[in-house]
Amino acid sequence: MDEVKPKRGKKGKGNKGKVTVQPKVEVEEEVDMTTPYRGKPSKFFVMHPAATAPDVPDAVNPMNLEMNPEQWNFIFKHYPEYGTAPYDMMTWLFGMALANEELYSKP
Repeated sequence: MDEVKPKRGKKGKGNKGKVTVQPKVEVEEEVDMTTPYRGKPSKFFVMHPAATAPDVPDAVNPMNLEMNPEQWNFIFKHYPEYGTAPYDMMTWLFGMALANEELYSKP
């Protein structure tokens, strides 16, 4: 991303030396909406086991997996209906992305 540099305000009566900061413009990444995994590689969907075991086993997450912030953002942006139980969806998306990679990989 480009770094936004502060611009000096116009010289005038009540504006001596004040610095105005321009807000950062967030650029949307290009997404392939024709696939369920939105063009992401299969390694994006890999979840790792949690470092600590929960006191009470979670019925929604029986394998005790953790998702990183990018994976949470992906689920809430593209599949908000799975936000309460995203682990099965992430596993399915991993399988779809991996199958596509294996299908179109060079022998």
